[in-house]
Amino acid sequence: MATSRPFRVLHATDGSASARTAVATSAGFPWPRHSEARAIVVRPALFLPTTADLWARSETFTRRAARAASRAMRARWPEADAVVRDGDAADRILDEGRRWSAHAVVIGWRGHGRFRRLLMGSVSRAVLRRAETPVLVVRRGTGVITQLVVGADGSAASDRAIRFLARAVVPKGGSITLVTVLHCQPLPSHPLLPGLSADVRADVMAHEAKRRAAADRHQARAADVLRKAGWRVGGQVRTGAALYELLRSVDETGADALVVGATSQRSARRGLLGSTTEGAVNRSAVPVLVVP
Repeated sequence: MATSRPFRVLHATDGSASARTAVATSAGFPWPRHSEARAIVVRPALFLPTTADLWARSETFTRRAARAASRAMRARWPEADAVVRDGDAADRILDEGRRWSAHAVVIGWRGHGRFRRLLMGSVSRAVLRRAETPVLVVRRGTGVITQLVVGADGSAASDRAIRFLARAVVPKGGSITLVTVLHCQPLPSHPLLPGLSADVRADVMAHEAKRRAAADRHQARAADVLRKAGWRVGGQVRTGAALYELLRSVDETGADALVVGATSQRSARRGLLGSTTEGAVNRSAVPVLVVP
């Protein structure tokens, strides 16, 4: 009888504390069943002077990082391995993902305080913007991930995130809070034309009622898919700025991770993520899974 193809998780690591945290967090993430893992360590050969001593030290460092990643992954994936590649880090990570047919990539996210946007920047941002698979971004580690907040905005990427989680191995007590954020539309007011203002206000309120009803229907469909997969599911329809409301929901529910859809594939190829997605990665206190 044919067996399903394993779900492959590629961990990008450089041996840093941030990368080690990302690997440990991934080991507690509810990936789909029958998963396997690999780590990649990239040695930036272009920037190394061609002296024997520096090359030897670089070789020692990268091999040590690879062995450490292998040990960390084997707590969940006994057959996990690690590879070392030379070249541009983002290019080699994405190349390895394609070569190995990875279904997801895991990266650490550096940077703190007001300068985070500048410091986090290069490799992790490039991988996130160019990846064609889901990317788990870890800035602060956590243990076993059981409670998720999922942005459910009705987009194709949001629907793909729902289907992705429906394939996951649901942890004990696993729960998902679906959050739909409606943009706030101010009600018009004109002191000289109260009758006209009342009519416009009625139209705005009717439109808001339709948007909320559509959000409720979309959440009901998504919740049905997730409950059939074994998740406990709750829903919230909130009004305001999408990023703020998603992060507030994470705080209020005590979620272990946030799941958001990226922007369209066409925009992703131009290196764009969308303000809500990028803001979530920049500001979330918990790991963020970005689904393109």
